[in-house]
Parts: sequence; C-alpha cells; structure tokens
Amino acid sequence: MRFELGLAATCLAMPATAFFATPAAAQTAAPPALVCTTGSVAMTYGGSPWLVHGCNDGHSVAIAAAAGSKAAPCTFTMLYQSDGGYQAQGRCSGNKTATDAAFNEIGNLNAAQVQALYLQTQPPAP
Repeated sequence: MRFELGLAATCLAMPATAFFATPAAAQTAAPPALVCTTGSVAMTYGGSPWLVHGCNDGHSVAIAAAAGSKAAPCTFTMLYQSDGGYQAQGRCSGNKTATDAAFNEIGNLNAAQVQALYLQTQPPAP
C-alpha cells in the first residue's frame, strides 16, 4: 500500500520588484511529496483495526483503516511539525462512528507516542 500526500507550499507576499530581480529569485522549490510506504504495523484505534506506515520525512506516519474495517476507507496522517509536534489530518468516508472513535484516540497521541509508532514501522537494523 502506498500513501502520497502533496504538501502545500506556503506563499509569501513579496514586493513586485522581487519577481523581476532575477529569474532564480522568482522560483521556489516545491516541498517533496510525503510518501508513507515503510512497514505495516497493525494497531487498534476506536475498536477498529488500522495499519500504520512510516513516511519518508523520518517522523510522520499514515494510519489507514485495515481492509474489512467499519472505518474503511479512511486514512489519518500524523504530520510532523517544525516545533517537534504533530498535526492530525484525516480523509475518510467510512462509518462515521468508527472513524470518529479512532480519531479521538489518534488525535490525542503525543509526540513521543507518534515517534514510537514511526520507529515500529522501520525495518530492524542489520
């Protein structure tokens, strides 16, 4: 299973002259896509089965409702923030009661708990 999330770039207001200074000044690199394919750790949230995958940023995790779960289809992402915290996001169309129950648990995970989940998704060191 592969999860790719496009992270929106933040646009900053600049004076019009900045756009004409040099071509390089007008261009900004888009952030890389967040890809969450590492591991598949089975967990239970809100009484439903979920699979946790680590993301390529080295911190974030994607938590997808397992096949056959009342919550499916649903994916929550715990996105790592520059302050060391996490922001919970979800995209769900499964049973609302099941997804809400899971979000109540997932959304209350602290940074140490999310980092522990991320580490569980990583392959063992050789």
